[in-house]
Amino acid sequence: MGLQCKYVAFLGAKCCLQHKKTFSFIDLFAGAGGFSLGLKNAGLKHVYGLDNWPVSCKTYVANIGTTICSSIEILEPPVLNLGVDLLVASPPCQAFSLANRRGSNAAENSSLYLHILKFLNLYRPKLFVLENVSGILSYKSKIGLPIIKLVKDAFSSDYNVKIFKICCSDFGVAQNRKRVIIIGVRKDINLFFPNLKKHPCTTTLRSFVLPRIEVSDSFFLSKKAISGIHRRQLTNGAKSYGFGAQYVDLDAFCNTITANY
Repeated sequence: MGLQCKYVAFLGAKCCLQHKKTFSFIDLFAGAGGFSLGLKNAGLKHVYGLDNWPVSCKTYVANIGTTICSSIEILEPPVLNLGVDLLVASPPCQAFSLANRRGSNAAENSSLYLHILKFLNLYRPKLFVLENVSGILSYKSKIGLPIIKLVKDAFSSDYNVKIFKICCSDFGVAQNRKRVIIIGVRKDINLFFPNLKKHPCTTTLRSFVLPRIEVSDSFFLSKKAISGIHRRQLTNGAKSYGFGAQYVDLDAFCNTITANY
C-alpha cells in the first residue's frame, strides 16, 4: 500500500504527514477525558489516558477507554507494542491561574510539566500539544525566570516548539475562555507552523441551554446555595482571589464555567 497523506487539523491549521496508519495518541493529566474525546471524534486512535483522581479515571474508562490511575510523579511510562504519534497533556492550572492568585499549591504543581519529558523520551511522538491557562505566560519560577521560557527550553531539545495564545470564541465556542497552547513537532519531521485560521463563533450561549420548562428543579441551585455563592464572592473579593459569580447573558458569550456548577 502506498503512503497516504494524513491531515492533522488543529485550531484551523492543517499539517500533512505521510503515514500508513491512523494517528495514535496518549493523554496525560487526562481528567474526565475532554481532550481525548475531541481527538477520538477527529478520528485519532486512543492508546491510554493518565490521571491520579479515581473519580475522573472511572469517568474516562466509561467514555473513552483505557486509563492509568496513578500519579505522574511516581509512574514510569509503560512500554508499548505500538508507537505513539501524538502526546497531549493538560497539567494542573491552579499554579498559574490568576483566579487562584498563585496560592500555596503553586510551587508544588508548577513543576509537574517536567514529568511529561519521560513520556516524550520513551515514545518520541511526532507531535505534542500542551494546554494551560493564560496565566502561565506571566508566572515566574522560584529563581525569578518566566516559567513559560523554562517550559519551552525543556521541551526544545528534540522538538520545534511554538506557543499560541487563543480565545475559545475565536474557534467556534460561545465562551470567552483564554488558553495557551504549546505545540511541539519532532525536529526530524518536515512540518511547519502556519498561522492559525480563526473560526469565530456565530452562536450564543442560548443555543446550548435548554428552555427552563424542560429542566427539572433538581438541576437548579437553591436560594440558600445562591446566597452562599454571593457571600463567598464578597469574601474572595476582599482577599483578591478566587472566582466571582455573575448572571450571564444568554444572547452573548459566557466566561469560564467551573466544574462546580
